[in-house]
Amino acid sequence: MSQKFLFRENPELYEINTAAWLFELSRKLGRQVSLGNVPPEEWDRLKDLGMDFAWLMGVWTRSQEGRKISLNSREFRHLFETVLPGCTQEDIIGSCYSISVYGPDPLVGTWDDLVRAREEMHRRGLGLILDFVPNHTGIDHYWLGEHPEYYIQGSAEHYARDPEAFFPLKCKGKTLYIAHGRDPNFPPWTDTAQLNYFNPETRLAMIDRLKMISRYCDGVRCDMAMLVLNDIFQRVWGWANQTKPAGGSGVNHYEKYNAKKPGSGTTAFFVVGIFVGIYIILASIWLEWRRSRETPGPAGKNAGKNAAAGAAGNRPAPRDLQADREAEREAAARASAQAGQSDADGGTSRPHCGQIQVNMLTPM
Repeated sequence: MSQKFLFRENPELYEINTAAWLFELSRKLGRQVSLGNVPPEEWDRLKDLGMDFAWLMGVWTRSQEGRKISLNSREFRHLFETVLPGCTQEDIIGSCYSISVYGPDPLVGTWDDLVRAREEMHRRGLGLILDFVPNHTGIDHYWLGEHPEYYIQGSAEHYARDPEAFFPLKCKGKTLYIAHGRDPNFPPWTDTAQLNYFNPETRLAMIDRLKMISRYCDGVRCDMAMLVLNDIFQRVWGWANQTKPAGGSGVNHYEKYNAKKPGSGTTAFFVVGIFVGIYIILASIWLEWRRSRETPGPAGKNAGKNAAAGAAGNRPAPRDLQADREAEREAAARASAQAGQSDADGGTSRPHCGQIQVNMLTPM
């Protein structure tokens, strides 16, 4: 591993609410600040604090449908007024854990801005940590239209019995009932859609997302990571592994992939998926290091020893990730294009900056 990835045995990590941080910098400097043009002294300050890593929380594109839930909730409105008296709709930017696409939110910048931010951090010996949300997506993630089988599906009866736990989705002339993400000890998060890890294709898709994210950072912070542990996932969603999804393909994924494998159950698939993901990430880091050592010239052996460490983010993505990356870019472009459109309820525009985000998380 090259020097740029070295850190202390007990590293220090500094969490930054990215959108709020950039908003405050913009107001202070009198200009729009994105990740790509953060003043150098701000990165210096983080390093001077003795940090090894900075976790830029909330970089990915927030769900606009999830934001509407925040705007329309009286309960949330009361909370917002308590936190920020006199707040406006512009201040309410939604939850950074309800993700519509793994692309930079227009609030914080572009892919190029993210690459530049990482370069600045590496020049100071700082590593970049980004979010990875394994349990759920936003309720307007493009997978819901293209791959509804990636999600836990209930029935019309489930929805009628517990309308807070599911939401209807029109897909290919059918109505599907998608589960909201949840912690087993708390109510569902109504701005999220629950991923179905009983489906091996879902696991592969999420591993691909993790591989893509890993090209832009030095580590990930896994949100609500315990929810995809075997025992917890089985306890909360085991019923969905025994029934066919309403209105879906009618495929029982557990039976399909285990019919000829007596004794091989959910645990085996989860363990394999986790180890495959870890292997891929470690292998990618090792190959990156070998490439930096073997390439001749200024960008070769010496590149692994200098502090300008952003080159990895500028290289073309591996062939097996190119299609995924293009899909994420297209989805991010759609989200950006919709950013200025009026909300259906009241005609307010998407904020360019804000101070409040609602994370529908388990209380600590």
